[in-house]
Amino acid sequence: MASTPDTDNPSTTAEGALSDSTSGAGTTRNFVLNTRPLFKLMVEKKASDLFFTSNAPIKIKIEGQIMPVNRQILTPDQVRQVASQHLSSDAMTLVVVGDAKMVKAQVARWAERK
Repeated sequence: MASTPDTDNPSTTAEGALSDSTSGAGTTRNFVLNTRPLFKLMVEKKASDLFFTSNAPIKIKIEGQIMPVNRQILTPDQVRQVASQHLSSDAMTLVVVGDAKMVKAQVARWAERK
C-alpha cells in the first residue's frame, strides 16, 4: 500500500525542501533549499507567511498560527544563504532582540550597508 502525505501535518508535505551534504566531520555543509515544496505547502494550507530563523526550523503561518514545516534546525549560515539567494539586500529585514548595548557592534555592519 502506498503512503500518502498527511495533509494536516505540514512537516510530512515539506520533507523534500531541505537537503545538505558533508564531505567529512567538521567540514562546511553544502546547503540546498528547494523552495518548490514549501510554496506548494503554503498554497495547499493557505499559509500567509514563510519564516527562516536561525536555530529553528522553517515555519509557516496558517490562520494566524505559526508552525514548523519539519524538524531540521537551520543554522545562521543556512539562513544567510537562503536570504542571499532569494532576497535583495534592500528586501532583507534584521530583527534584533536584546540589550541594545550588547548588540550594537553585531548589527553595525548592516547599518554601514545603507
